[in-house]
Amino acid sequence: MARTISLKAGSLIFCGSVGYEIVGPVGFGMVKAKNLINGEVRVLKLDDLSSQSSETSTPETPLDCFPPEQQATALQRFAMIKPALQQNLSRKEVEDLAAKHGTLHDPL
Repeated sequence: MARTISLKAGSLIFCGSVGYEIVGPVGFGMVKAKNLINGEVRVLKLDDLSSQSSETSTPETPLDCFPPEQQATALQRFAMIKPALQQNLSRKEVEDLAAKHGTLHDPL
């Protein structure tokens, strides 16, 4: 099933759970859009956009929808947990790894 989004200037779209207002086209497959929360203008790929928030559809947000500082933080955090994902670690081993990197938080 094809999805439909309006690409007219002023249209509201989402990149993951982040809302944007379309400013205008940039090129084939890309638009310039303004973040509805902080006003930052970004170039976004059409493939990453939807007409509804991912909070109501999918739990994924493409990494390039976030500002560069948050992208860097996400990549650092992923690098920390990657060894745990690649191995069959016990809970204790995962907690030790988290403590080593200073990311251990209280269990739920």
